[in-house]
Amino acid sequence: MGLVGLGVLGLALIYLFLAATQSLAPETLPPDLAKDLADLHPLGVGVGLLVGGVLSWLALLAPVRRAVARVVPIRPDSVANAVALALLVLLWSQSVALSGLGPQGFLDLAGPVSVGQVVLAEVPLAVLGMAGVGLFTRRSLAETWQRLGLGGLNWRQVGLSVAGALGLVACEVAFNWVASRIAPQAFDELNRATNALYGGVNTVTAAVVVALASGVAEEILFRGALQPRFGLVPTALSFGVVHLQYGVTWALVSVGLIGLVLGLYRQRMNTTACILVHGLYNLAIFLLPS
Repeated sequence: MGLVGLGVLGLALIYLFLAATQSLAPETLPPDLAKDLADLHPLGVGVGLLVGGVLSWLALLAPVRRAVARVVPIRPDSVANAVALALLVLLWSQSVALSGLGPQGFLDLAGPVSVGQVVLAEVPLAVLGMAGVGLFTRRSLAETWQRLGLGGLNWRQVGLSVAGALGLVACEVAFNWVASRIAPQAFDELNRATNALYGGVNTVTAAVVVALASGVAEEILFRGALQPRFGLVPTALSFGVVHLQYGVTWALVSVGLIGLVLGLYRQRMNTTACILVHGLYNLAIFLLPS
């Protein structure tokens, strides 16, 4: 983790150097790079990564973890918890660093994504969650499944999960209606960027694959691995922060609410229920008209 933090600091210095060049000697930059930097805002990215790299090192110090343990239910003497805390700091810093792009800026940087790209982006989250709870190091596959909360559901729990997904969709529709009237320009910008970003998800099959991939991977990491250790609210906050790629907009409130609801399903049922709610919600959002 010390080496990972060092790598993040090195990347931060590169962005800060590019920001300085952009400001002091823009004529020395190749045209394509200059255009990319204009969309990227390298100063904000560099500062965010710099802070994250330093904080990830601090998270490895026992006194810091003992202080964190007073407010977050981690075990300060656990190496696994230290690594998880450092990785979470890096995840936060990366998301915050990119949050200044805004919807259109993120679209300009990432471009439209294919189904395969979405799936490949989600797989590391599931791997991180399983590795973080000790798959094949401290736990067998069955023990890992149990620790992650991946159990069965009875018909009552399935029904409650479907109802939860429908309720979240209804809240999202209502929230969008309000946002479109309070801040129509911001709403239209976010809507256009989202539709353009996921323009490749244009069939029912593609929507099912993307909804399932994101639902499974994100729930394994957040509700399965992180929530039992970090608690409901910090996990929901982290879930919201990693969706900051569109910038600090009204959508962040919606994502935070979804994170809290999914966390309650984890507390009262299991992670499988969270996957079902999350997957059905995503699928409905993809299939509903814009």
